[in-house]
Amino acid sequence: SFEIPDRTPAVSFPLSEGILSPAGNAAVEVEVVNISGLRLGAARLHQNNLVAALHQSHDPEQTHRQLPEKTVPLKLPRNTPTRMLLDLHDVIDLPRGVFHITAEATDQEWTSDAAVITLTDLGLTIKQEQGGVFVCVTSLRTARPVADTTVTALSQNNQVLARGTTNAAGIARLSVPDKGPDGPVWLVTAEHDGDLCFLRPDERPWVLDDVDQSGRTAPTTYDVLLYAERGVYRPGDTVYLTGIVRDAAGQLPPAFPLAIRVTRPDG
Repeated sequence: SFEIPDRTPAVSFPLSEGILSPAGNAAVEVEVVNISGLRLGAARLHQNNLVAALHQSHDPEQTHRQLPEKTVPLKLPRNTPTRMLLDLHDVIDLPRGVFHITAEATDQEWTSDAAVITLTDLGLTIKQEQGGVFVCVTSLRTARPVADTTVTALSQNNQVLARGTTNAAGIARLSVPDKGPDGPVWLVTAEHDGDLCFLRPDERPWVLDDVDQSGRTAPTTYDVLLYAERGVYRPGDTVYLTGIVRDAAGQLPPAFPLAIRVTRPDG
């Protein structure tokens, strides 16, 4: 004979962090098994405590404002893991912000999980460059640039390294010393009309495993990118070339003659 034990009661968020648009459903998935109810809690992150909250050793009660809890009874099949949607509008009544969401079993001790959800319409793209950070802010709903957005570069000890405002194209450049006394940029935030989003440069790099990333020596005078409109030409075809010329700082250089040498494949 065989005795099959019950599954261990569990509560888990498949995704522990993420961004949701305020114009969407604002729902997150939670997976439960062998529990009779959920106690849902939420806490809104205080904006000035963002750096402290992102450190793994933080206590949410020290950096967040607690919101009222809600209890949801469950009648689910025994020993069957069930994934359900949690509507954040049932837990929070604030349209935007960074929230720490908790789900605890009502009939089991130490059976809980948490997730950090950002309700924002601001899409943040950052690129670290020589002497600072390039920041681009767009609307997640319309994909259009968001002007007059305050962007701030912070160190890991919550010091403001640079602050600026996006232009009509949703772009801002923050000047940050390469070796400042408070260290490099650890966090970049964007604020616009009560909306807040953030991004950590060290956690969101592009990983291109199939692309050579060794790079090349930075130019000291001018840099030229030259390309044609297509890759194959027949005898007698006219080749149209397009070029981009920048100086060592990435700016437009003054007008000067540029010589182009064309070599056939046979040398």
